[in-house]
Amino acid sequence: MNWVQVGKGRLSVRGRPGRKFWETVDQAGVTRLVTLLSSREGGQDIGTQAEEAGINWTWIPLENASEAVLMASSDLRTQLPVLATSLAAGESVMIHCAAGIHRTGMVAYALLRLNGYEPEESFEALADMRVVTSEGVGQQRLSWVEQLIHDLSY
Repeated sequence: MNWVQVGKGRLSVRGRPGRKFWETVDQAGVTRLVTLLSSREGGQDIGTQAEEAGINWTWIPLENASEAVLMASSDLRTQLPVLATSLAAGESVMIHCAAGIHRTGMVAYALLRLNGYEPEESFEALADMRVVTSEGVGQQRLSWVEQLIHDLSY
């Protein structure tokens, strides 16, 4: 698990947490887990595990990594500024979806941009956190995030 400093906090990404994650979560220092899985994918089950581990949990159910889902998600529009503030204030935030690539990459990139990172710096930070995420997120999805951030600014 690789962390990137964001404000006073830290940000990292991964795929769906499994047994090994839950066994080592205390050592990793995760203070907030952000789940992007839909209810169909068992998103609520992750929340139960986070609660049992004593970790703050944020659920932003995204069915997939399409532009329509990203732009229409009221949960995402509400939670992005809250999470950006949490990072700036010192939380250690871990974001995941199923594989930790598309949805995870978009949300992590958005949080970096909302915390003052430039686009190129944000992409480099994704690579520092997890190369497979930066390689797989895709430029088109990052462009959608830029539009979403623009919309949030107004």
